[in-house]
Amino acid sequence: MSTAEVVTTGLLLVFGLLILITGVLYVLPLILNLPARLLSQKKAKKVASVPTLAETDASGIPGEIIAAIMAAITAEEEAQGVPYGNFRVVSFKKIGRKAR
Repeated sequence: MSTAEVVTTGLLLVFGLLILITGVLYVLPLILNLPARLLSQKKAKKVASVPTLAETDASGIPGEIIAAIMAAITAEEEAQGVPYGNFRVVSFKKIGRKAR
């Protein structure tokens, strides 16, 4: 065998194994999570839609998310030395447009 044949065979072997390992790594989580996904689909069919307890404003964003965002803004402003309450939360109403 010549040197070129040995190098070509080695490269094909290395890249072939890399492709095989990549394929296994992509397929393995799908196979391992299959029973959990099937179980969750069965539960989803049995459970009726339950209204959530979280309050939502006119934009449809839950109140907990708005409170968390406001707390993050306040913490950042305090870290920069800005007095508390220097910002205002404004909501924008969506305009309902008819589909064409």
